[in-house]
Amino acid sequence: MAKGHNVAAEGPKRGGPNSSHRGPWRPLGAPKGSRGPHKKGQQQQQHLQQQQLQQQQRKRKAQQERSSGGDSSAEDEFPTGSAGGTAAAAATTADSCSSSSSGVTSADSSEELRCSSDSEIESEDAGVYEEDLEGPRGGPLGAPRGGPLGAPQDGFQEALGKQLKQNHPEFLDFVLAASEKGHGEGNSSSGSSSSGEESAAAAESNDEAQDAPRQQQREQQRQQQQQQQKRMLTQERFLGICKAVGIDPLSKPAAAATQQQQQQQQQQLGTLRGAKLLLEALHSAVLQLAPKQQNTTAAGAAAIAAAANAGERSKFKAAKQLQVDEDGAVQQQQQSKAALKQLKQQQQQQKQRKAGTLFVLPDAETCSFVILAVVRAADHLFTGLSCRSSSSSSAAAAAAAAAAAPEVTGSLRWLVKGFWGDITHLLLTMRQAGAAAAAAGSRELVLQLLLAISSKQLLRWGLAQEAAARRLLQVVCRCWAFSQEPQQQLAAFAVLRSTLLLQQQQQPAGAAQGTAKGRKGGGGAAAAAAAVAAELKEQQLLQQLLRSYQRAAARLGLRRTWRAANRMQLLLNEMKELLSLAAASTAYRVAYQSIRELALTVRSAVAAGGAAAPAAASSSSSSSSSSKKGGARSKAAHRKRHRQQQVHALLFSWSFVQSCGLWGSSILLQQGRLLPLLLPLVSVAAAAVKQQQQQLASAPFCLNLLDILAKAGAAADALVPVASSLAAVLQLLLQQHAAVCRRGSSAAAAAAAAPQHNKRKRPAAKTDAAAPQQLKLQLAATAHAETCLKIDHAEQNSIHALESLVDFGTYVLAGHLAQLAAHPALPELLLPILSSLKQITKKCAHFGAAKKLQQLSSAAAASAETVKRLRLSLTDLPVGRVAVLPIEKERQQLPILAFYERLVKERQQAMADGIKDEAAAAEHRKKKAIEETLTAKQLKRRRQKEKKRAELEQQQQQQQEQQQQQQQQTDHEGPRKKRKETSNALETKTQAAAVAAAEDALEAFDSDFSDE
Repeated sequence: MAKGHNVAAEGPKRGGPNSSHRGPWRPLGAPKGSRGPHKKGQQQQQHLQQQQLQQQQRKRKAQQERSSGGDSSAEDEFPTGSAGGTAAAAATTADSCSSSSSGVTSADSSEELRCSSDSEIESEDAGVYEEDLEGPRGGPLGAPRGGPLGAPQDGFQEALGKQLKQNHPEFLDFVLAASEKGHGEGNSSSGSSSSGEESAAAAESNDEAQDAPRQQQREQQRQQQQQQQKRMLTQERFLGICKAVGIDPLSKPAAAATQQQQQQQQQQLGTLRGAKLLLEALHSAVLQLAPKQQNTTAAGAAAIAAAANAGERSKFKAAKQLQVDEDGAVQQQQQSKAALKQLKQQQQQQKQRKAGTLFVLPDAETCSFVILAVVRAADHLFTGLSCRSSSSSSAAAAAAAAAAAPEVTGSLRWLVKGFWGDITHLLLTMRQAGAAAAAAGSRELVLQLLLAISSKQLLRWGLAQEAAARRLLQVVCRCWAFSQEPQQQLAAFAVLRSTLLLQQQQQPAGAAQGTAKGRKGGGGAAAAAAAVAAELKEQQLLQQLLRSYQRAAARLGLRRTWRAANRMQLLLNEMKELLSLAAASTAYRVAYQSIRELALTVRSAVAAGGAAAPAAASSSSSSSSSSKKGGARSKAAHRKRHRQQQVHALLFSWSFVQSCGLWGSSILLQQGRLLPLLLPLVSVAAAAVKQQQQQLASAPFCLNLLDILAKAGAAADALVPVASSLAAVLQLLLQQHAAVCRRGSSAAAAAAAAPQHNKRKRPAAKTDAAAPQQLKLQLAATAHAETCLKIDHAEQNSIHALESLVDFGTYVLAGHLAQLAAHPALPELLLPILSSLKQITKKCAHFGAAKKLQQLSSAAAASAETVKRLRLSLTDLPVGRVAVLPIEKERQQLPILAFYERLVKERQQAMADGIKDEAAAAEHRKKKAIEETLTAKQLKRRRQKEKKRAELEQQQQQQQEQQQQQQQQTDHEGPRKKRKETSNALETKTQAAAVAAAEDALEAFDSDFSDE
C-alpha cells in the first residue's frame, strides 16, 4: 500500500517519445518510492528559480526599451560579486533556452558566422572599429616582461593612475574598466542591473504609479549627464593617457629623437591597452567630426531580408528539390554568403549607432588635436607593439626593418585596419564636403593629416594590408586631382610620392625573402612571384594616378580658365616626376596601354563617320521626323547620332589632349626607354588632327595637338612632320579672318555713305526707306588655344579671336622651323613650307593677321642661306638626328631663332595678362555681389570710404616718391652740398646769437633809464 500510495502521489507518468517507461532513476538497492518527495521539492524549487529569472529578464528588457543600456550606468560601471554572477547565470540560462527553442540549428549559425568572418577582413567600407577592438580570440600578440600583452601587471594601470588619479578619478575608473573588459559589455551589464533595481522599486510602489514615468525620465537624464561627463575626453585627460602610454604630443620636433630613445628604454609602447585607448580616442574624434551614414538600396534590403529568413540549410534543400546542378548550388551558396555578410555588417552598424563611441569630445578643436596627435604617434605605437622583444639591434638591422614591410598579425592587424579605416573615412568625408562649404579648421585638418601620413615610417603599416592601402590611395588620388587648395594638392602628392618610393624600397626585401624561400624549396618560383607582385602593385598605383589625372582633365569641359590651365600643368609636372621615379618597364607598360586607349578612341571616331557625320545625321533625322513617314528610320538615325556624339565627345575633350601632352613631354624619361612610343603617339595625334582640320570650330583642338607633336619631336631630336597640317589650319583661319574683315569694312562704308547719299532726299528717305543699320560690335571673348578646344559662331566672326588663334599657329610653326634650323637640309625642307605660306598670305596680305607669317617667311629664308654656308664644313652627316649643325655660335646669323624667342616672350606675356584679367574679373564679380545686398545709402558711404582710401594711398605714394627724389638729389650733388648746408647752419646760428645779444643790451639800457 505504501508503494501504491507513493505512486498515486507522484501522479501519472509523462508520455512522449523520449519518456522512460521504467520510472525515474534511483540508486542501486533503494526502494522505488524513496526519492519521490525529495524530487518533487527539487522540481518546485527549480520552477521558482526559473520564474524569478524570467521576471528579472522581463524587467531588464522593459527598462532597456525605455533607456539605452550604455548610458544608464552612473555609479557602478562594471558590477562584480554575487549580483554580477547571478546576472551572468541568468544570461547564460536565457541564451541556452533561446538556443534550444529556436528553429535554426547551431550548425547553421556557426556556418553563417564562419562564412561572414572571413570576408570581413577585406571589406570595402573601412571596417567597423568597435567590433574589432578586442582583437581575435586566439590570444594576445605576445608576453612582455610582466605578463601577457594588455594584462593588469604591465604597468599601464599604475602609469595612468599617476596622471589621472588626482584630478580625474571618475574618468580613471571609466578608462581602466573599458580597457580591461570593453566599454560595450560593461555598460550593458551595469545598465541592466541598475535598470532592474529601478524597475523593481517602481513596481513595488503602487501609490506613486503616476509619477513613476517622470521620475524614471529624470533619473535617466541625470544618469546620461553623469555618463557623458564621465566619458568626456578633454585635452587634459587625453594628454594624461598619452603620457601614461609614453607619448608627448606637445614635444618639439627637435626633441623627437630624445623622446624616441626614452620610449625605447622604458618600453611603454608595448601595452595593448594603451594603444587601444588611443585608437579609440581617434575613432571617437573621427566619428564626431564625420559621422557615418548608411546608404541601403531596395535590392540590398531585399537580399538581406531573404538571407535573414532563409538559412544555408533551407537554401540547399530548395536547390536539391529543384534538381539544380552542382555549379548552380555553389553559386547560390556564394550569393547567400554575400547576403549574410551584408546582414551582419548592417547589424554591426546598427549596434554602433545605438552604443555610440567610447569617448565624447567637447568641440571640433579637441577632435582635431586628438586626431593629429594619434596619427603622428601611430608609427611608434605599432612599432612598440610589434617589436617588443628586440630591445637592442644594430643600425643595419633597423634600416632593413624600416625598409621591409612589417608583419601585421594577430591583434595588431585589427588595430592597423581600424586606424587606416578611420583615416580614409575622414579624408573621404572632408573631400566630399567641398572646399567652399568647408570651414578653415577642416581644411587645415586635412592638410596636416596628409602631411602626417606622408611619412614612410607610417605608410609602411598601411601597405601591409592591400585592401586598406587601396582605399587610402583612392582617396588620396582624388585629393591630389580634384582639390582646389594648392597646399592640400601638394600634400597629397607628397603622400603618393612617398608611397611609390616605399614600394620600390620594399621590392628588394620581398625579392630577398622570395629567394630564401626558393632556396629552401629548391627553386626560384617564389622570387619570381614576389617580383611580379611588386611590379603589379607599382603598375596599379601608376594606373590609378593616370585615371585621376584624366578625370581631372575631363571635368574642365571644352572651355577652361587660365587658373585651370596652370593647375593641369602642375598635375602634368607631378605626374612626370612620379613616372621618372617608377621602374622603366612599369612606366613603359602604363604608357603603352594609355596610347593604345587613345588609338582606340580615334579609331572609333573615324568609324563613326567623321566630323561632318553628326550634322548629316541630324539633318536626315529632322527631315524624316517632319515628314512622319519613317518612324523606324528616325529612331535608328537618333541612335546613330547619339552614338556618334558620344564617340566624338571622347575624342574632342581635354582628357584626350592632356593625355597626349603627358606622353609627349615624358618621351625622354627613363633614360630614353620610352622613345619607341613616339611613332605610335605621332600617328594617333596626326590621325585626330586630320579628321578635324577641315572644321573651323575645331581649330584650337588641332593647334593644341600640333603643338604637342612639335614639342615632342624637339625633345626627342626627331623630325615630326607638322608643317602641312599647320598650313591647312592657318589657311582656314586666315580665310575666315579676311571674310570677316571685308564684311565689317563693307558694312562700315555703307553706314558712312548712307547719310551723304540721302542728304538731298531726306524726307523721302524717312517715309519710304528704313534707316541704315549701324555696325554693332560683337561681345565675343578672345579665344586662346590654351583655354578652349572649340570656337562658337560668335568667336568665328570675331577678329580678335581669329587673330589670337593665328598668332598661336605662327608660334607653333616658328618653333618647328627653329628646330629644323640645326639640320643641314633646312633649305630643301623650307621650299614647300614657304610656297604654302606665300599662297596663304597672298589673298590677305593687307590684313594684320598675316604680317607675322610674312616676317616668319623672311626670317626662315635668311636662316636657310646661313645653313647653306654652315653645311659646307661638315665632314660626316649623322643619320636619325636633327640637331647636327652648331647653331649656338651662329645665332646672330639665324634670325629664325630670334623671331621664335620673341614669340615665346609674347606668349608668356599673354598668359600673364590672361591670369590678371581673370583675377580682376573675379574680384569685380565678388564686389558686385556684395554691392547688390547693400542699400543706396550704404553703397554711397562705401564708395565715399573707398574714394578717401584711394586718395590717402595716392598721397602716401606721392610723398614716398618725393622723398626718394630728394634722397637721389642729395646723393648726386655730393659733399659740396653738405658743406654749404653746414656753413649756412653756422651762419644762422651766429646771426641768432648776435640778435639775442643786441636784445639783451637794449633791455639793460631800458632798465638803467627806468632806474634813473
